[in-house]
Amino acid sequence: MNDKSDQYKNNSIKKNEKKKNNNNKKLSLSSQKLLERNSFKLQELIEVSYKNCIKKSDRDLFRQYTPRMLWGNPCKYFPTTPLSEFQSPKLFEKLHLDTLFFIFYYQAGTYQQHLAAKELKKKSWKYHKKYTTWFLPYDNNVTISNDKMEQGTYLSFDYESTWSKQIKNDFSFDHKYLEDEITV
Repeated sequence: MNDKSDQYKNNSIKKNEKKKNNNNKKLSLSSQKLLERNSFKLQELIEVSYKNCIKKSDRDLFRQYTPRMLWGNPCKYFPTTPLSEFQSPKLFEKLHLDTLFFIFYYQAGTYQQHLAAKELKKKSWKYHKKYTTWFLPYDNNVTISNDKMEQGTYLSFDYESTWSKQIKNDFSFDHKYLEDEITV
């Protein structure tokens, strides 16, 4: 009887092992499919994250945004070019000083920026290329030490932090930084 019971146990163990092996094969097939699907998703996620990785240019200082129309305007009621009145130097003669500064700093690369700079020069403002700021001699206290340098008290326009005129005492204005390409 023991032999029969041992045989029965052995048979049942073998059957259980076969079932486990079959289940493992089934699981391995389904897990392989799952792994395959997940690996494709993982690959897609890696590619997307690679496209959005941090670049050196992300660490640079903020640059002013200048909108440009690279293609036709979908809305026919919205103008794509400035009004012709804004192309006229006569209009710029009438504009307030703050408006001229706004046009100069926020319409970069346009004809309006050129006209604003021209009008600021007419009003005796000088543009310093190194500091990218406009300066105005203050109270005629400016002395020309040589042909290359002026020193004295200047009004400067601070466009970055306060948007106001500030007095600079004993400021040396080196003529190599003077913007002189725009003629009045």
